[in-house]
Amino acid sequence: AKPRGMRQEPLSVREAKRLLAETPRAGFIGYRNYAQLAFMLMTGARSIEVRSVQIEDIDLERKLALLRVTKGGKPRVVYLPS
Repeated sequence: AKPRGMRQEPLSVREAKRLLAETPRAGFIGYRNYAQLAFMLMTGARSIEVRSVQIEDIDLERKLALLRVTKGGKPRVVYLPS
């Protein structure tokens, strides 16, 4: 069960766009945070999964990313949007 006060339903497209629009992108840290948030919103990946992604885990030709650190402990693949 989720702790009280935790959101139970996914963000709407409008909410996701607003969240991205309001995320600061100044400097390396801001851009990194924006990129991680966008990746999470587009793929459904969890924060810990995104933070563990390395450049070699991303295949832009096949439009997929390998998530090595996952909640279940088994690597999984997520597909990147076109």
